[in-house]
Amino acid sequence: MEAQQITSKFLSLLPRDFLRGLVIAAITPVFTILGQSFSEGKFTIDWTSIWHVAAAAGFAYLAKNFFEPTKTIIVVKPPLTTIEGEKEVEINNVK
Repeated sequence: MEAQQITSKFLSLLPRDFLRGLVIAAITPVFTILGQSFSEGKFTIDWTSIWHVAAAAGFAYLAKNFFEPTKTIIVVKPPLTTIEGEKEVEINNVK
């Protein structure tokens, strides 16, 4: 397995932080809609509140990462071949 080392510095953001912030911003309104629907007893969508919740969640995640102390992140990438792929190669070599 190949490992890549990334250093996340204090008062800086990495590209992966923006991607994860977008994911958080997309997922959080779903839970807001469900929570409001259960408390009100009916399913309603208020686009203004959804936009506000999504923006607040995304910015909160980015702020958390921006003020996080310096740390080293080790990303491990799995090998490109799979067990099934290796079995298939072995079977083809036997023929």
